[in-house]
Amino acid sequence: MTINEALKRKNKLVSEIDKQAAIAVKYNSMASESVRRYSAKTAVENMGNLTKELVELKTKIHIANAPMYAKIFEISEIKNLIKKLRSIPTEEGMVQHRWSDSAPTMMAVELDVVTIDNTIEELESKIETIQNELDVWNNTHHI
Repeated sequence: MTINEALKRKNKLVSEIDKQAAIAVKYNSMASESVRRYSAKTAVENMGNLTKELVELKTKIHIANAPMYAKIFEISEIKNLIKKLRSIPTEEGMVQHRWSDSAPTMMAVELDVVTIDNTIEELESKIETIQNELDVWNNTHHI
């Protein structure tokens, strides 16, 4: 199984665990005269078995991805950086703040919106390059 296939299986397991949990919640406590369509006991047993499989699969994925951790972490941190860059105010000129009754303020920026947008574009391009490397890795390496 490739890492990519394992990642897809991991997502299916997570979804199936959620489904089994919802069954247990819905069908455990019912009016005694109601028809019990699913067994909460079986659902909980299934959750345990699926969780065990998920832990084993995640462990294998993590071991197989060890050589790529730097790239995985780099993507994560670049995404955080982009989020922070997007929060930098870029208002210039006369600005009337909505929450203030005071007169408009002349605003000046050190980093204008174009500079920030260009930086974000460069970072997104870097993410794409790294993601392509990870995609190749995930599709060619087995667990």
